Amino acid sequence: DGLVMTATGTVEDWHPDWSPDGTQLVFTSNLNGSTDIFIAQSEGSGYQQITNDYDRDSNPIWASTDEIIFVSDREGYSRIYRMNLDGTDIRPLTPKDWNTDSPAWYP
Repeated sequence: DGLVMTATGTVEDWHPDWSPDGTQLVFTSNLNGSTDIFIAQSEGSGYQQITNDYDRDSNPIWASTDEIIFVSDREGYSRIYRMNLDGTDIRPLTPKDWNTDSPAWYP
């Protein structure tokens, strides 16, 4: 058994990453018209949007069971950020003059 995500039209989901305990999946989606980060439970319930803006938020990965690392162009260029699982306390991890797009995390 596994999570099956389906979409119709121009909706796309990509960059999935399983939580450390295997109970949740964080991923990028354009479901609501902009590129944002979502979470779903492993059995497919609890589909929740955790970023909601016009900036491109993508490439999410787990930093811990309650924090996510992701890429955003919210300041006009790609930068790596860290945020709480509920989308709060968004803070940059890379300098402004870096143009980054593929975060990796080693605890």
